[in-house]
Amino acid sequence: MVSAALLIVGSEMVDPGRRDANGPYARLRLMELGISLGFIARVEDSENAIASALQAALASYDVVIASGGLGPTGDDVTREAAARLFKSGVREDAGWMAVLEKRLSERGRPLTRLGRRQAMVVEGAEALANNAGLACGNWLERDGKIVSGRSRQRGVVPFGFAVSGPSPNASRARHGGGHRGGSGRRDASPLVQ
Repeated sequence: MVSAALLIVGSEMVDPGRRDANGPYARLRLMELGISLGFIARVEDSENAIASALQAALASYDVVIASGGLGPTGDDVTREAAARLFKSGVREDAGWMAVLEKRLSERGRPLTRLGRRQAMVVEGAEALANNAGLACGNWLERDGKIVSGRSRQRGVVPFGFAVSGPSPNASRARHGGGHRGGSGRRDASPLVQ
């Protein structure tokens, strides 16, 4: 069976008094896809902490999902942590940038320098559409392992969840978790709430 780890990123999430709705919902959604959720951790907004958590999770699990840390602010460093771990950089995704510009234009809002960060992906990653927010997710495959990152918006982390691997369930999840929308980007279906 394909196994998964969920990293809930955000310094506010490290507070033990803060309720976690992501873990229980992720477990149910993953079970529907034939994937076992074996590990859930809350990680502070720190590039070192996120990179360490990603590395530890990748050592034991086939799929690592990181929720949070992909927005426009300086403490949103999940991309940078993954890039550092994989010895790569980050780049602007032109397709998602076009979506971002259109959404902001429709709202009468300017695209700021900080706002552009929401279209950044780890080099080699596929941008995942986010229908609940502005920051795209990242879908990254390395050494037979999957790393997927999404931002949390309004209590829901919409993942265009996909897994590739040796099992039929992994293949089904890769193609059944999301579809391509008009932007050519994978649209996300809710995986975590």
